[in-house]
Amino acid sequence: MIFIRRLRALFRKDQLDSEMNDEMRLHLELQTERNRAAGMSAEDARFTALRQFGNVASVQEQAREQRGFIWMEQMGQDFRFGARQLRRNPGFTATAIATLALGIGATTAIFSVVNGVLLKPLPYAEPAQLVQVFETWGPGGHNPASPGAMLDWREQGTLFEGFAAYTNVALNLTGTGEPERVNGVRMTANALHLLRARPVLGRLLAADEDQAGAPKVVVLAHSLWQRRFGGDPAIIGQSVQFNGESHTVVGILPPGFLAQSTQEFVIPFVFPKQWREQRAGHFLQVIGRLKPGVSLEQGRAELAAIRQRTDALYPAWKKSWGTDLVPLQEHLASELKPAFLVLLAAVGCVLLIGCANIANLLLAKAATRGKEMAVRAALGASRGRIVRQLLSESLLLALAGAVLGLLVAVWGVDALRRTVIALNAPRAHEIVVDPVVLGFALGAAMLTGLGFGLVPAWHAARPQLRDALQGAPRGSTGTGDRTRHLLIVGEVALAFILLVGAGLTLISFYRVMRESPGFDPHQGVTMQLSLPEQKYRNNAQRADFYARLLERVAALPGVEAAGVGNALSLQGETPDQFFRIPGRSPQAEPGYAADYINCTPGFLEALGVPLRRGRTFARGDTNAALIGAAMEREHFVGEDPLGRQVALDNQTWEIVGIVGDLRTRGITRPARPVVFRPISAADAPRLGHLVVRSTSGNASLVAAIREVLRDLDPALPIAAVRTLEDVVEGSVARGRLTFLLLAAFAGTALLLAAIGLYGVIAYTVTQRTREIGIRLALGASPRRVLRQVLGQGLKLVVLGLILGALGAAGLTRLLASLLYQVSPADPLVFGGMALLLLAVALAAAWLPARRAAKVDPMVALRVE
Repeated sequence: MIFIRRLRALFRKDQLDSEMNDEMRLHLELQTERNRAAGMSAEDARFTALRQFGNVASVQEQAREQRGFIWMEQMGQDFRFGARQLRRNPGFTATAIATLALGIGATTAIFSVVNGVLLKPLPYAEPAQLVQVFETWGPGGHNPASPGAMLDWREQGTLFEGFAAYTNVALNLTGTGEPERVNGVRMTANALHLLRARPVLGRLLAADEDQAGAPKVVVLAHSLWQRRFGGDPAIIGQSVQFNGESHTVVGILPPGFLAQSTQEFVIPFVFPKQWREQRAGHFLQVIGRLKPGVSLEQGRAELAAIRQRTDALYPAWKKSWGTDLVPLQEHLASELKPAFLVLLAAVGCVLLIGCANIANLLLAKAATRGKEMAVRAALGASRGRIVRQLLSESLLLALAGAVLGLLVAVWGVDALRRTVIALNAPRAHEIVVDPVVLGFALGAAMLTGLGFGLVPAWHAARPQLRDALQGAPRGSTGTGDRTRHLLIVGEVALAFILLVGAGLTLISFYRVMRESPGFDPHQGVTMQLSLPEQKYRNNAQRADFYARLLERVAALPGVEAAGVGNALSLQGETPDQFFRIPGRSPQAEPGYAADYINCTPGFLEALGVPLRRGRTFARGDTNAALIGAAMEREHFVGEDPLGRQVALDNQTWEIVGIVGDLRTRGITRPARPVVFRPISAADAPRLGHLVVRSTSGNASLVAAIREVLRDLDPALPIAAVRTLEDVVEGSVARGRLTFLLLAAFAGTALLLAAIGLYGVIAYTVTQRTREIGIRLALGASPRRVLRQVLGQGLKLVVLGLILGALGAAGLTRLLASLLYQVSPADPLVFGGMALLLLAVALAAAWLPARRAAKVDPMVALRVE
């Protein structure tokens, strides 16, 4: 009942106020009458009654508080008053809102990426039980699994619900319009069941559909179903052509189910029987699901026990290999996690610097409202009420900044999502502005509003009543100045940390760009071809197609060289193979590891790989091999490899040439040993990378190649058409994105710190105008005043640099995994960024210092 009565009072405010005023007036009139009856004059009776009654405003306030929910009423009053105050200072309001909008918007955009890629649970049931399983070689060396190892785990694992294998695949989708190369994933039949998938339509893969000879089926991703088939539910049971083979559509997956947005179908991963003994090739990505209640450590222990048992069965095979598993969500985010966390910390620093600037502005603004606050305090307003009223202005600024910041975030999220998709990062489609992101933006706004508003409000709530009410000249307060100076020191420290981070990534990126990929990226184009199995059934047919294609392409105007290989450099797609060198003692391990590239004559010439010694492939070569320089350095020390043999796949190949180093695993990874073998009628890959070097323009060359392919096979699509320069650019795209964002944040931080320093010194000069005028009148030289003001500002900057250097020394270690050939504590970067910050600070302090030196003593004294 009390709650209802207080709630009703909230909506009868005017009526209750009127009744309260009438009642107080009646009390005063009765007391006045009693005073007059005691012999006082009318005027004395009135004043005496007022003194006896007490502070009318205070009594009214106490009466209102008794109604309940008065805080809501007062909050509304505070916000209305705060809005009027902000309207009266449009310049300050616009500056503060714009600063907050940029800070909150950028922070929210980066958080949306972190939330979508790192924090959001996987879209699978019980995602914490899903793990990625690896075979390991050496400390931390996670490798894909071999088929034999995966089958061992599946048969002997008792703590797991199951294991499933998958590999990425790209197939030609034909028969329903323009031929298209579509990315997908090949999974064992139990994979979707382990992920607890629930199809939108149809069913998942059946248990026997990953067996050899089973009918070919496909489960479509929601995106491909909508994009290619218009969301037609009748597609279930119909056939679609992948690589020229009919696949029956059996189901449709929910939107965003597959980890990568570029994956648009699932087909069965057929395990040939001979893979049972296959333990040499490591090419299977394996996921497992732990049984409920089983920990990661228990799972690791069981896999290690299985490993020991199988090692006993294969005594001469991979004794130094082991197994490991990590949570699937952690595995998917492992590559991007360091960069995104660094960027989130960086943009958070920018937001803090912006808040510090606004707090400084509010401190200066509060100093000009000292008389207003004194009047409020004299009328009975408590310190808490004054703080609350001033905080309402801060929160209004923060909320307005959050609203505009969300617009910035929506634009930024869209741009970041496109960038992350272009980087082929997993879960990029989950980067959206959802309720979690909106909650983060609102929380950031509230925290920033309290952060930059609390300190100025606290200072303003402690006015010097006598000085303020007597109209004393404005002056500095010791605590206010110290707070402003501390804020500037903090801004400089944060800006320095960001500048050091940007400087380190700049040098790292510069050194990456100076690295040679091992080939000449100029005047070359490349594209992927996937020869469908139904049409190109054997090696001879595929080799014949490549020969006819290269003959036609080589005849195009301007073409200098053309070739086809099973892998392209920098992509990390070169198969890992073990080889032996005949004549050397047998080894306990299966042999030396090397990347393996199967290519036609002309491939290395088109790629621009330099020939060091010997010769390259010629037509008719079937038993020749080329090796990279890294292999010569590692395995033929003091020997001439030319004429020696290497053994792969139980065959021996004669080394006829040595070529330069290729960065097969990425431009920042050291060159690995590489073995090149010629494509022959006995070994022609289905997936080929066509590389063409030409003196003609790339656009005309690509058009001419498309025409050749259309003549040879109209149903054969081509994909990944790029120049070799684009291939190199793509390999450094993640590093470039990190550098550009860090540089943008650091530049913004530097600008904000300079503005903050300028504002503080300018405010100090304004406060000290009278003092400076007196000193000049007494004989102080303008140069001395200039030096003193500059020195005051630079002291703050130097202190900020010291704190920033300490912080950077610790925090830049987080950047270590993103750097290349540069130390996180590089002294040149620290020194250079300190000089840059000092120069900018000097420029920011120069203008107010120069104004102080030009103060006219008479004008200053007259004004004050």
